[in-house]
Amino acid sequence: MSVSQPGGAPRPVDLLVSGGTVVTVDAERRVLDPGAVTVEGGRIVAVGPASEVEARCTSRQRIDPAVRWSSPG
Repeated sequence: MSVSQPGGAPRPVDLLVSGGTVVTVDAERRVLDPGAVTVEGGRIVAVGPASEVEARCTSRQRIDPAVRWSSPG
């Protein structure tokens, strides 16, 4: 999922959860460590490796789950 706006500008999102292990629910069942999840308007808008997601968004709130894991879906 993309969090970049046209022209490559970072997309503003409500929430960024970044730095923990993310287990996806996509067909590949990827495990991203460190991973990131972004939320905008109550919906998940991006899931991916933390460095890639953080480079493409700005967030109003950030949660660093440290030793926790996230599973979007």
